[in-house]
Amino acid sequence: MKNKFLILTVILAVIIAGAAYYYFYQYKPAQVVKENQPSTEASTEQTATAEVTDRPEEENPEELKSILDYYLALPAEYIEMPIEIEDDGVLYSRKDYIDVLDEKNYYIHLTTEAAGYHQGGGYSSADLTLFKNKQGPDILAVNTTEIISFWMYLEHLYFLQYENGQWTDVTESVWPAKDIDKDYIVEAAKQIMIDKYDPNVEDFEPESIPGVVSVLPRYGTTIYIREMKTETDIYEIKWDGENFIPKKL
Repeated sequence: MKNKFLILTVILAVIIAGAAYYYFYQYKPAQVVKENQPSTEASTEQTATAEVTDRPEEENPEELKSILDYYLALPAEYIEMPIEIEDDGVLYSRKDYIDVLDEKNYYIHLTTEAAGYHQGGGYSSADLTLFKNKQGPDILAVNTTEIISFWMYLEHLYFLQYENGQWTDVTESVWPAKDIDKDYIVEAAKQIMIDKYDPNVEDFEPESIPGVVSVLPRYGTTIYIREMKTETDIYEIKWDGENFIPKKL
């Protein structure tokens, strides 16, 4: 009996020794980088869809520096999307809706899909672009697009300025609505559909009805009025640092 016990003890010791050898000499556990400890492999590239983190503390809490700062501080009434809601026990925050965050170009794209929120009867997305202003506070453009059905688009376009903790809607003063030829847009969009579908003008099928929206830029400073189904630009409205200048295409 003692011999059997001794044999079992020796076998157990050999197993433990072998496991220790494998761990310390063969197996290299992954490096754990603590939250405030810099990684030894710093990334040299930043992606536009970078992970969103909480805003850093600033000396002046009323000063907005990044496009993310503007988005988080923007009153919800200017984003025609169901943000900051609770649905079926799920709380959706603003950050959940960010699909593209491009800090370098002061651009954010929001979608309900990014948040995993499925609203009945349509699909919503929004774009935010910050335009640098030579004459005063920078101008934040916010455009929410709703696809009501496969043939109907609705948009809600705002231009805002932020100064000393206050938001001001400057849409009427900066957007050159009176200089944009709406009849030209309608006729151009109609012709685009005729060229694509060759329908009878008096008997349009629903899928051949134009879907025209304003497209905020991620790159550059030009807003395009675009027929979305064919992705054909009809108008361009270029920001020159002081004014939006419209031009037919």
